[in-house]
Amino acid sequence: MCFAVSTALEGYLSMEGIKCRLQKGKILGFEHYWLILPDTGDILDATADQFQKPDGTAMPPVYVGPKPDWYK
Repeated sequence: MCFAVSTALEGYLSMEGIKCRLQKGKILGFEHYWLILPDTGDILDATADQFQKPDGTAMPPVYVGPKPDWYK
């Protein structure tokens, strides 16, 4: 669902004047999509909670912040 959620969110944010772009990448070997916020350099991952951090701790339901090292 990451593609569907991220694509819809990209369209909504763009209509609201918030610059963002869809990014395809991999997290721990799995294909994943998130948004890049070019004005801040942060990412917005609206489906982050489907993954755990490499140390096994849970990701928040929605992640906004610097791109983690394991996002490739």
